Amino acid sequence: MQPTSLPIQNEDERVERLRSLVRPHVESFDWAMMDGLGELPSELDDVCVAVIREHDAKGQRQLRVSLENAYISKPRIMTTGKRARDRASSSTAAMYPRHAREGRATYQAELNGVFCFREGDTVIDRVTRRLGEVPVMVCSSFCNLHGLSPAELIDRGEEEYELGGYFICNGVEKVVRMVVVPRRNHMIALRRPSNANRGPLFTDFALSMRCVRSDQCGVTNHLHYLMNGSMTVRFSIRRQEFFLPIVLLLQALLPRSYSDREMFDLMVQARRDDAFLCDRVIAMIKDVASIHIRLNSSVGGNSRRNTPEQVVRYLGSTFKVALDPDDTMTFGEVGQLLLRKYILVHLSESSHNLQQRSSVYSAKVDLFLVMIWKLISVVRGERVPDNPDSLANQEVLLPGHLYLMYMKEKIEDCLRNIKLVYQVALKNEESRAQIEQQLFNKDAIEAMLMKIKFDVGRRMELFIATGNLQTQSGLGLLQTSGYSVVADRINYLRFMAHFRSIHRGKFFAEVKTTSVRRLLPESWGFICPVHTPDGAPCGLLNHITSLATVSQKLEARFESIADFCFARGAQPPPAMTGNAELIPAKSVPILMDGRVLGYVLSSMALKLSELLRIEKVKDGGILPPTAEVVHVEDFPRLGIHPGVFLYSGPARLLRPVKFLRILGKDDGLSEEMIGSFEQVYLRLRRAEKEYPPEVVQDGAGNAPTHAELDDLNFLSILGSLTPFSDMNQSPRNMYQCQMAKQTMGTPCHNFDRRADVKIYRLLTPQIPITRNRKSQDSTGFDNFPNGTNAVVAVITYTGYDMEDAMVINRSSVDRGFADGFIYSTTDVDLDESGSSQRQRFGSQDKRLEFGLPKVGSRLTRNDPLYSVVDTAKEGQPNVKKYTSSESATVDQVRVLDSDAPSKEPGIRRASIKLRCRRSPTVGDKFASRHGQKGTVSSLWPVEDMPFSETGMTPDILFNPNGFPSRMTIGMMVESMCGKLGAWQGKLQDSTPFRFDEEESVVDFFGQQLRDAGFNYYGNETLYSGYSGEPFHVEIFVGVIHYQRLRHMVSDKFQVRSTGPVNVVTRQPIKGRKLGGAIRFGEMERDALLSHGTAFLLYDRLFSASDAHVVRVCRVCGSILSTTAGASPNRFAGQARTRKSNFAVTQVQQTRIQCVSCDNLLAPVDAVFLPYVFKYLSAELAAMNIRLRVETR
Repeated sequence: MQPTSLPIQNEDERVERLRSLVRPHVESFDWAMMDGLGELPSELDDVCVAVIREHDAKGQRQLRVSLENAYISKPRIMTTGKRARDRASSSTAAMYPRHAREGRATYQAELNGVFCFREGDTVIDRVTRRLGEVPVMVCSSFCNLHGLSPAELIDRGEEEYELGGYFICNGVEKVVRMVVVPRRNHMIALRRPSNANRGPLFTDFALSMRCVRSDQCGVTNHLHYLMNGSMTVRFSIRRQEFFLPIVLLLQALLPRSYSDREMFDLMVQARRDDAFLCDRVIAMIKDVASIHIRLNSSVGGNSRRNTPEQVVRYLGSTFKVALDPDDTMTFGEVGQLLLRKYILVHLSESSHNLQQRSSVYSAKVDLFLVMIWKLISVVRGERVPDNPDSLANQEVLLPGHLYLMYMKEKIEDCLRNIKLVYQVALKNEESRAQIEQQLFNKDAIEAMLMKIKFDVGRRMELFIATGNLQTQSGLGLLQTSGYSVVADRINYLRFMAHFRSIHRGKFFAEVKTTSVRRLLPESWGFICPVHTPDGAPCGLLNHITSLATVSQKLEARFESIADFCFARGAQPPPAMTGNAELIPAKSVPILMDGRVLGYVLSSMALKLSELLRIEKVKDGGILPPTAEVVHVEDFPRLGIHPGVFLYSGPARLLRPVKFLRILGKDDGLSEEMIGSFEQVYLRLRRAEKEYPPEVVQDGAGNAPTHAELDDLNFLSILGSLTPFSDMNQSPRNMYQCQMAKQTMGTPCHNFDRRADVKIYRLLTPQIPITRNRKSQDSTGFDNFPNGTNAVVAVITYTGYDMEDAMVINRSSVDRGFADGFIYSTTDVDLDESGSSQRQRFGSQDKRLEFGLPKVGSRLTRNDPLYSVVDTAKEGQPNVKKYTSSESATVDQVRVLDSDAPSKEPGIRRASIKLRCRRSPTVGDKFASRHGQKGTVSSLWPVEDMPFSETGMTPDILFNPNGFPSRMTIGMMVESMCGKLGAWQGKLQDSTPFRFDEEESVVDFFGQQLRDAGFNYYGNETLYSGYSGEPFHVEIFVGVIHYQRLRHMVSDKFQVRSTGPVNVVTRQPIKGRKLGGAIRFGEMERDALLSHGTAFLLYDRLFSASDAHVVRVCRVCGSILSTTAGASPNRFAGQARTRKSNFAVTQVQQTRIQCVSCDNLLAPVDAVFLPYVFKYLSAELAAMNIRLRVETR
């Protein structure tokens, strides 16, 4: 491989830059397995597994179980080479990812759970059980590669630049996608026609909020506006929807009983002059009048003023069947469970900490009031609805968060399984007395747990392997499949692109509307506008920009921020203060992570947001640097609901910008991390080398408040590598992002340790002469080159370069131009093949060694690949042959450990890696870095190629007609730039946005070419390879970095003369893998008919297909009853010795006759028809439909 041009002293910075690209994946998994798994016991409820009643008392004894702790270890491997069933007698060693890849295993570690059994507050026993082996993310804190240097990684057989961020399941590298979901704890007002279809009183207006707890599990609450002015709350329990009036929830959450008048004052505050609001509030209060009557009769009350306890008991009695709680829970406890788990869950208290219930319920009331006021303002037309497709209202579901959510549900299933085992045992009359007697015995508890097989590890492995969630609750997500994809290493850029991609979700791929695919202005700087595939996933599969990152954890302190706001004029929310002071009508709410912090006057909101931003930017402020400070101004009928919004939670997209305000004398301008919602309400400008003093002012007027760090930051890592991309047509830049991921390149460095099913390798890679220094050098992609620098002449020559075709110099190919290898690996496991346990590798063939091929041997079609001997059949070998028509070389043979025990000693499992050389040939696909793709039309002899005055012949001949329609001016500039760099021996910078009308790029490079002795535009006089005469016009010649795509004609051609046919229809089969060709269907038939080529159609559909001789009876017209039978003649039964007489006897003894006719001498004709016609006749006969054929 060509040595890198990057300085060695910056190696650590490049490695850190590469690790930052996968940091959202790795850090989310670390948080999930450390902090998230540690908080999991506090989020899970205790489960009552058994209840027994005492004989001498009215009380009862309960045995409850809870998860006290859960932890995972690091991956280990058995040193004996087999997965012994008795783990206690086996020693282990550290398992590395290469062990999982080479052995087709899963890189996983043990998950252990500590279950605590209690009777009341008394702990009876603590039992630690193994819950299975769960997949571990590579390079996470629980991976054995964590913290290793590049040199230490090489010593362990790993990639030098191993970054991790993926899982390994069955030897395959899998990446869990980052999926776009609604922003957590954020109110979104919607107007959709589907809302009106929910019932007779429902309207188009609704407000939704995706509420997320600290364990990342979320529940979406919807607030619907009804035609009578009332509102109802919609939520789901196990995918079943339920509705509750909003006032009923407020009465259950308030700390005391409120009269109708007090409820009216709480919901209206100081806006009593607003008749529209007052009428809606009165309608909401009247909406629960009938419920009050039923509630009084159920709890024995005699007034319309019910206490919160009575309302909570009413909710418990209503939802007890849906929630399916423990039988020992009262209606009041079930109602509290409903409010805690399904109503604004991000404000819910822990199941083990009920002291904060009153403050949490007050916070829910305050948030419901803001939701009511916002929805009413949208209904009356004062505010516009929010756009759910805007990135400002979205966040990213991180892999670690999804992993923890799914693991929590499976651990909950473990607690239910414990309860189920006890219930089944107590129902058995024979064992019930013994279990009740030993219910609180430690040995009995441990014995009972031994009967349970916990399968958390298997469920998690299945999730990573398939990407499917087997969940009953749905986890609050719109989809349950498509979360993991294979991290294929076609080249290093494609591998890295998996970690920067975000998907809108499989649900939206089936939606017919195009609104979810649009690139909105709010995505600037966060979503790359050119890095999205064309076709079905266009706009759904996007990639975040080069400097964008994702927040990981909640860092803000609510109390200190509240005190800061109260000290600067903010007012506490009404429910927190008991509605002691009314909120002024001209005030706006202050919300932090979905919790109402207070209210502030509209005139003071801007000043407060500026002070909060300073606290965020400066060192030691009360706000973390990753927080968002958003001030939404009051624009009636034009904007969304006003307020001051603070966000500090995880999963938010962030990016760095320059804050144009000097905080101190020596501080200078500071960098600030801004979010997608925050950016909409900031004033950003382009990056400049120097900031004029008149621009850096105190945010007054229309002066910008922030500036970009670099003009290239709005592109993704892959999009920023395209040279002079600002001079190309935008679709061409999109095509290059896709073709860069389809290029044969350098996917890795440790090819000897890779066991991929198929992997590509470019033998003669080169770093590009023309390069974007800011992105190419900082990431160190020169260590994984993906193309070759080629001398390209733009000329029409030979006639083989029409359209997108190109002519390549055969001499260049002979010297190794774009030459490559394809590695394929075949695994052979004798224990999993379903054959006899007596089999072993072995053969007497000298081409094999111990039944396996020799390393370095050449294989052609039908050569032995490996041989298996069955000792039960006297050592008869079963030879597996190499079936491909392409010759290959045995690159590597590895002996692997077998998982299953065998009676036969020796090798039981092996891996054979083959290497096929792929030199460029006619039909292969090439592309420049500007989306100019084309196929090789001919490999032209060097003696017939045009040449320059110095005798140089170009490597590629490119048709000039490829430039006008595609408008890839950047490719023309790269040709000039590459030519200059090759002459000077220096790498040239092609970073976009460096040139404009004042400083022309052509003048910049043209003048340097002229100084070097070339033509100003890079043109040269070429001479014909046939006559040696100079061309009448100068030819544009330069150096362009070309990519060889993995689409090769050797993998795609489908041509056959003879081959397998369908056993039913006797027609040739289709499909290259089955030995077939391209299907000639109805549309192809119509095309031939329209051209009048009847004989060609006859040849394709009959002669070369299923031509067959059909025997037709003239009497009955049947083609099914004709058969060969004995004919009465004088030669019958006579023996003939001579060959001629024997042939005559055979002909006369076998005569075609019709068995359905009484006359055995009925004439039979031979007709040429397609065999499928005879098959159709048989199908019709099976349905009692007779087909008659008449012959003339």
